[in-house]
Amino acid sequence: MQALRDIQDPDQRGRAAESLAQQGYSIDVPIMVWNWDPETTMTVRQNMGYTWVPSGPQAPVAVAPGLSLPSLPSYDPNHAPAGSIAVNLDFAKGVTGQNSWLRFGS
Repeated sequence: MQALRDIQDPDQRGRAAESLAQQGYSIDVPIMVWNWDPETTMTVRQNMGYTWVPSGPQAPVAVAPGLSLPSLPSYDPNHAPAGSIAVNLDFAKGVTGQNSWLRFGS
């Protein structure tokens, strides 16, 4: 998994992530494949009400947290599917990062 960070070519990184996902690893595509900033990404997710997001091969969330549509399953913040990605900033505790201003209510 750590090797994904060292792959510079986006297509090659995507193929490597897909291979890891097929082996059962949870892949956070925006962070691990598209190289989005982890703290910013998780902060935005939290601010939007997410407690989990789907891993790479999982189906996307059909309806955002707090919304409902009659024919689609509502987002359940308390029951994440197996293999999904927990939304939290535990990895950043104690870090005085540049993105700390993004956190609401911290």
